[in-house]
Amino acid sequence: MTRKRITCDYEGCTRSYCSSFNLKRHIESAHFGLRKFKCPMCARLLSSKQNLLDHQNIHTGAKPYSCDIPGCNLQFRQLSQYYLHKQLHNEVSNHLNNGLTKIDFNISLLVGKLSQCQLETSYSSPLLPYTYCELPLISNTCDIVELPVPEILMKGLNE
Repeated sequence: MTRKRITCDYEGCTRSYCSSFNLKRHIESAHFGLRKFKCPMCARLLSSKQNLLDHQNIHTGAKPYSCDIPGCNLQFRQLSQYYLHKQLHNEVSNHLNNGLTKIDFNISLLVGKLSQCQLETSYSSPLLPYTYCELPLISNTCDIVELPVPEILMKGLNE
């Protein structure tokens, strides 16, 4: 059962939240610019207690959020990055359970990353849940980019 989400009514804003508390916090920080939480180390003002905790991890170097998937062992400074990482594990698992091969899934991730076409950004995309392949820099013209071909695909092309 999905819960009804509450949408922000400000013109041009498309954000929605599952609680009125979260919507109120969004309006205060995004539309009113209210920042209530001050970092004791650098005096930066942040919009939430969680943002302050995550920000302080930059100063201390702490990475308190650890992936609990066996064999992964990645750690994160920000709770939001940890949640995004866990979503990736879930997506990989769901796609593999639906019969999509690892190569097909990784190619779809790669196409998704490249379709965003962010300027002067170097991308890395997971080849498997725990390994990475560095991708070439994408220019601001969004020209065609020659991508590295995984060894397993080269074998199939040469046969």
